[in-house]
Amino acid sequence: MNESQIQTAVARLYFSLLDNKYLPINHELVIPYLDHQEVRACLKRFADVSGVKISMQSSYLHMLVQPNNCIYSSSISQMKSIIKTYESRVDLYIMGVIWMVLFSETDTEMSTKIRWENEGISYQKIVDLTTKTLNHWKEKNNETNGQFSDDWSLAIDQMFKKWRLLIDSKKTNEKIVYTKNTRFGVIDIAMKQLEKDKMVIIRRFNQTSIITPVPVFYERLNARFHNMDKIESRYNMIKALIDDIKVQDEAGA
Repeated sequence: MNESQIQTAVARLYFSLLDNKYLPINHELVIPYLDHQEVRACLKRFADVSGVKISMQSSYLHMLVQPNNCIYSSSISQMKSIIKTYESRVDLYIMGVIWMVLFSETDTEMSTKIRWENEGISYQKIVDLTTKTLNHWKEKNNETNGQFSDDWSLAIDQMFKKWRLLIDSKKTNEKIVYTKNTRFGVIDIAMKQLEKDKMVIIRRFNQTSIITPVPVFYERLNARFHNMDKIESRYNMIKALIDDIKVQDEAGA
């Protein structure tokens, strides 16, 4: 490939990844990346300048936003326009806990992962796990006079207070409706962000909804949290906190 062809191939791939976040490795725009070192090197330069990371996984090529220096990072005000029902930082913090609860359920041993893929995970289970997580963190925070919250940089009191004020769900004509002042509603908002990126499938029933992952979900989970030192460390520590709560709950059952 000459220089012009390389730059054209890189530009088309870069902006397609920017729009889609990931592409199958057999996609026509990805083939030059696989076949030519010059294309890979040029795309890396593009990525470094804009603060994104390119990650090749088994089935997809991914673009990931770097948390600190990406020109595409969303500010708090931008997040409010993206997530229409998001009202405050605490709402976003709670959605972060919900995502971590979901990730802790999927980033686990193979037998559990297979069951999760076959059966999915219900909104009710996510409600229960999120409630147990926030209750446990609140207890720890009270026991340490707020030191637990400071050590982990978690707005525990604010999240606990907001979550406690929410009811689980509302029904209309015996069917659950997902309003923002219910726990099911907050979870639905969080899950729709994953559905929008085609990472999960949401199956809706009268009494609940069930989340089922697609293969790209695991690839992005691995690319995001298992190949970036600082983020991986933070992710693993918070995941361990949530896993400990689940172990204690099972032991007490």
